[in-house]
Amino acid sequence: MDRIGFALLAVIGLLAITVPLAVARSSSRVVGNPVTGKAIFIKKCAPCHTLKAAGAAGRVGPNLDRLKPSYAAVVTQVTTGGSGPPPGMKPTFMAGEFTAAQVRDIAAFVFISTHPRAR
Repeated sequence: MDRIGFALLAVIGLLAITVPLAVARSSSRVVGNPVTGKAIFIKKCAPCHTLKAAGAAGRVGPNLDRLKPSYAAVVTQVTTGGSGPPPGMKPTFMAGEFTAAQVRDIAAFVFISTHPRAR
């Protein structure tokens, strides 16, 4: 691959990560499908986090019912992979694993579940 092609790929990769973050930070509205987000959350996030709306009682990550994270905070955590699990535990997902749409879906589900007035 030539240098121009590599540079173009690098820019596209950077945009794929930063655009969802910029949209979430610049917008106060929730974007995403919370129904789809719930299904992803149950599979990938519930093993570590507590969230009543998902029937999740994980004890490794933060209790999201108590934390009540902002939409932007969830987008950031899911996009970057958060701080990860404690040493010796296998992560359930890695940074960059989800599409921008999946990140928004997960964030919409968590935000709406923890902020009843946002519905």
